[in-house]
Amino acid sequence: MQSDSLFNSRDYIPLVDILLKYYPDFSNKELTLELMYSSLYPEKKYNHRVIISRLSELNRMTENFMLTIKLEQDQALRNRILSEALMHRKAYDTFDLLMARIVNSEKNLNKISERQLFELDQLLMIKGQSLVDREKFIETHDLLEENIEVYLIYMLTRLLTMYCAIKNIENFQIAGTSLKTLDMLMKNINIDGLAKTLKNNRLSAYMRVMLEIFKLYDKKMNDKIYFKAKKEFLENIDVFEQISKFTVFSFLYSYTVTQINMRRSEFTKEIYDILKLIIRHDAYRKAGNEYMPSMLFREIVLTGLKQNDQSGTLKFITDYTDSLAPQYRETLRIYSKGKMNMHNKVYSKALKYYDECPKNITIINLDMKIDTQVCLYELGSIDRFNSELIKNLNLLKSNKGMTLFQRKSFKLFNELLKKLIELKLEPSAMKKAKLIKEVQSKKILHYKEWILSKLNNID
Repeated sequence: MQSDSLFNSRDYIPLVDILLKYYPDFSNKELTLELMYSSLYPEKKYNHRVIISRLSELNRMTENFMLTIKLEQDQALRNRILSEALMHRKAYDTFDLLMARIVNSEKNLNKISERQLFELDQLLMIKGQSLVDREKFIETHDLLEENIEVYLIYMLTRLLTMYCAIKNIENFQIAGTSLKTLDMLMKNINIDGLAKTLKNNRLSAYMRVMLEIFKLYDKKMNDKIYFKAKKEFLENIDVFEQISKFTVFSFLYSYTVTQINMRRSEFTKEIYDILKLIIRHDAYRKAGNEYMPSMLFREIVLTGLKQNDQSGTLKFITDYTDSLAPQYRETLRIYSKGKMNMHNKVYSKALKYYDECPKNITIINLDMKIDTQVCLYELGSIDRFNSELIKNLNLLKSNKGMTLFQRKSFKLFNELLKKLIELKLEPSAMKKAKLIKEVQSKKILHYKEWILSKLNNID
């Protein structure tokens, strides 16, 4: 507020001081428009129009501040906007010097990414516009030859990235028609031919990587291409920008998940390797200041325990809990301790941790509800087991917070547990045989082997 120059004729600090007292949610009923008005105009009669106007100006100052910070942080964006401003003012001498410097800088970056191609394409378009404005048509045609090739590399890279991203989403059971739309369009493009034409341009390095990733999605199993793409990527990982590492690792990870979902247990070790590489290369961050996604943290803990790497999992929890968003740190810390105790079959301690754990992440809540039922069954707490079962079945009646896949798997688990507890309380050889057959028929089921073992123990 003190540094802003657009509204320096007004003193907004008293209003800001009042607002900060109610930060961060501003939900206290004491915070009224009248209170805000009186902070700026003490002892004056309240004027609704005036305070609305002042708040609009304050909002504008906040926007200016955020834009200023963004321009300070993003040098490429700053240079591009500055070059356009110089061109519109017809300051061509300064424009040409700046444009030559920033185009050369983008062309010769050691780190490759889709962002680099986008920036270079935008800069060449601005430069081309300046040449047209000055009627330098010969130079315009020379520039167009370069710009066309840069644009095609960018377009093809963007198309491949978008396609792979949608396939990635599809792997996690989120339905949509976007893939069909893009699939239909891409059938009319000679992807391989276009990539071959552009491959000699040094700027096509990232495009070539994305072409290999794209080929992974030709069919659900494509191990040869997967391991080739992984090898080439890791051999050249130092030349990728942070956002590029994030993108490529996401696609490699998605392939391993697909294989796990196809019951290819040999990929459990591979998915753990990919997860550890993501952590080692800091590739869960798109830029440099993001928090670790809570689902990535969860996946590393679960996969580490599946690989029986308890020491590595514990070290990860210790080293990376503070990398999570503040509101999720305690949730994942307690949840992870519960999971470690589940792995060691210390059910009483696991249950204690789950009871204490905050309930602010949907998928973590579902995990804990499932584990809680296992703990209660093992501990013989039948009354609470039945009580939690009723809660879970009631939860399924609501439509909130679960994807279709989560709802289906959670429902199946609880329905089978209901049959299991009924059979335990009232054994029946015929019902037992029928339930065993039903459980065995399910391809994906939480604690499938555990349920079968409990059924086998029922006389």
